[in-house]
Amino acid sequence: MPATWEDFTPALVRELQRLGDGLYLVLNDRARPWRFAQFYQARTHLTAEVSGQTEDGSGGVPHDTPQARALLEAMSWSPPTPYGQSWHLRLPWPATTREYRDLAGSVVRALHEVNGTAAPSDLTYRAWDGNHDNRPWTVDLPGVAEAPQI
Repeated sequence: MPATWEDFTPALVRELQRLGDGLYLVLNDRARPWRFAQFYQARTHLTAEVSGQTEDGSGGVPHDTPQARALLEAMSWSPPTPYGQSWHLRLPWPATTREYRDLAGSVVRALHEVNGTAAPSDLTYRAWDGNHDNRPWTVDLPGVAEAPQI
């Protein structure tokens, strides 16, 4: 039986709790890799970013759909900055279990409801240790395959 978002969410909580200083985790939609969620653990905080659902704006410049913007704002994500950061939020470290659960839930909603990723099996992941020569590391997320190394 394929993994569901209900299977994926608690596993994401566990993986976020495992992140240590300098570790990165990136989840990409397999068919649309510009749809993503990514995490970076620093000594004092965890930064999370998600892509918004975009549509072509005037002049070919993509912008968030009103529905995507409303949902992400309702989940307390901060909008992208002029410097290119995606929708983002920051948790203090160490975070509480509830904060990790809330973050994982809002990431799943962003991936599924905003970006249209149907199931965890439509995702791939990359994970590495930025403090140790970008050494890859493995995560256990039901249905999510490791992306090919580039």
